Amino acid sequence: MGLNYINQLLVSRGNHKGQEYLISKSRMRENYNRLVEVITGKNGYQDEIEREEALAKLRIAYLNIMEAIRDENKGTQIEDDSEFDKKSVKRTAEETSERAKREYLRYKAQREENSRKYNEYSELFIQARSNIEEVRRRYLKSLKEWNTQLDSRIQQEDYDPIKTIKTEAILLGKMQAFINLSDPDYKMKLDEILLFNFDPNQERLYTPHDIAEVTYLPEEPIARIDPNTGEKHYSLTSLKFGDITTGDDSEVIVIHTGNIGFGRFRNWNKGGEVTYKSTRELKDYKVIKRYKDPSLAARRKATSEKEGALSIWDDQLDGEVFRVSGDLHEGILLSEDVDLNLLRYTQEVLLSNTNLEEAIEHNGGYIGVVGIDRERNEYVVNHDRDGVICAKEFQRIAKNIPLEGKIAKYKIDQGILELYQKNPRTGQYTQQRMFINPNPPATPRRKNIEDLGER
Repeated sequence: MGLNYINQLLVSRGNHKGQEYLISKSRMRENYNRLVEVITGKNGYQDEIEREEALAKLRIAYLNIMEAIRDENKGTQIEDDSEFDKKSVKRTAEETSERAKREYLRYKAQREENSRKYNEYSELFIQARSNIEEVRRRYLKSLKEWNTQLDSRIQQEDYDPIKTIKTEAILLGKMQAFINLSDPDYKMKLDEILLFNFDPNQERLYTPHDIAEVTYLPEEPIARIDPNTGEKHYSLTSLKFGDITTGDDSEVIVIHTGNIGFGRFRNWNKGGEVTYKSTRELKDYKVIKRYKDPSLAARRKATSEKEGALSIWDDQLDGEVFRVSGDLHEGILLSEDVDLNLLRYTQEVLLSNTNLEEAIEHNGGYIGVVGIDRERNEYVVNHDRDGVICAKEFQRIAKNIPLEGKIAKYKIDQGILELYQKNPRTGQYTQQRMFINPNPPATPRRKNIEDLGER
């Protein structure tokens, strides 16, 4: 919070014993004018917002002290040279400031109960999802208006502790709102949440032991012809949203890497085969996020490198990588007549960092599927119960075992994982079987996996 202006305003220069514990109104005013000069002078705050914040804090501290002096003198007129006990004045002024902080916390708690309606933007009376330049401009304008009012009260000796407490509580809220919106990671997540018209946490749909097995089939690269050179190359289906090289704040690259399926109702009379299969219930995606703002990129990189992170950072791609599942309906998104609102909703909501992280943490990585709410006439993200169950069971093996290029069948009811890898020279498959603890802890580790050898 910077300097303690109550202490700074109560500095005295007594030369005789006992005088250092006393202060007068005139001395207080000298200290106040000196501090204003320190804040606004050439060696003071160079950033205009920091300067206005410091002035507001100083003026509130001055009002708190003068109100304390008046309170100790029971509201009587005070002579400029009359001296007062600094210790007593300081205690009263600090108690008033603490009351303001408690009022701010109470006010903050009330707003947090309805965070979609009351957030940092509404606190600053700024349109939701405004860019940081607009946030700074409007916040600075607001600070200057508050400082004009505070200065007017000081000049008029308008000492009213109730009014000052309310003012300080409101300013504390505005200052914290600006701090939050100045954090690019915080602002990005808030901007995403404000677009949500669904609950990204669908863990309640998960039912343990509901399926007998989960399968994984890596996606085969598709032959494509380069329209410029005519050369044939093979690649996986991918989508790209935004381009930081052309000025977009971020870009998202989604690569369809595989397909997740499941089986239900194992029939032991028929060799233990499942009686119901869905081999392509979900698509497995690698989502790559690249950020134009270096500070945001640095924050996301640091977050992804922490223990238990929900993403990884790829230095070669200079981007954050998430592994999730769902169905983007790529054919629709790649068509020439695709609805631009669908593209925007897919990028800003379905593929938002918040939805990706919530999906990985709660839904096994299942991000849901974009649908249409006919009643509200808007796009919405839907989650299928089987999708959540399938993704949660798949996540248990994908977290710990590299599956790239391998076919996998995890027999949940038996605790057996079968991996099949194709030999590129012979075309034959080798099988590897692993035992996986059927009742793993919340976050399974490699030590829970026992290699049963290859066949």
